[in-house]
Amino acid sequence: MRRRPDEGFTLIELLVVMIIMGILLAIAVPAIVDQRAKAHDTATRQDASVTGKAVIAWFMEQSAVPVVQIAAGRLQVGGEDIGKVSPGTVVDGADPARVDTTGWTANAWCLAMTNPSGSVQTVKYSAIGGLQNGACSTSTTP
Repeated sequence: MRRRPDEGFTLIELLVVMIIMGILLAIAVPAIVDQRAKAHDTATRQDASVTGKAVIAWFMEQSAVPVVQIAAGRLQVGGEDIGKVSPGTVVDGADPARVDTTGWTANAWCLAMTNPSGSVQTVKYSAIGGLQNGACSTSTTP
């Protein structure tokens, strides 16, 4: 009489595979979560850059100070729509937000944007330093 070879996996083999999968997941999950925060940071930096460049263009073409705001999820400078704002990005901590541009001049202004979902929560674009991390300070605002 012939003996049939054992079929399937033993409990030990299954446990070893599960432990290896657990170790791989423990390594991969934090890296994936960190990527989401980096994506929010990049989107906020992009919004600040686009808005700051639009403010520079406004000052080059106009003599008046522009109105800068986020309305209905759109970035606006001087009443002109410059594009959709990234989800979560706010100007001066509110949405819809209108930036207080009182006292701005072509050489002295600062605009700060935040995204609470990112790891670097505040990004600024100013006439003095361009795009940087951090909030506007008294040295970069009029």
